[in-house]
Amino acid sequence: MLILPLKVLFVVPLLELFLVAFNCDEETDYIRVINWENNKCWKSTHIFYIVIGVLGAIIFLLYIFILNYYYFYPFFSDVSTTRL
Repeated sequence: MLILPLKVLFVVPLLELFLVAFNCDEETDYIRVINWENNKCWKSTHIFYIVIGVLGAIIFLLYIFILNYYYFYPFFSDVSTTRL
């Protein structure tokens, strides 16, 4: 009962955390959130962060899809009227 409202509230902020590495500042050429001197945009460490973020977002979306599939599966209910 609590899963549906939590999914609706937390999907977008969690995806934003995965994809925060795309937030580059064009003027200084540094990542805005981290803002370390050795983390310039589209250099070695930044590309690593982007790969990890994209993979994490894909895995997270697959997890949400699987969770929705099993949470709304009609045969788990004892009162289901669907017949095989």
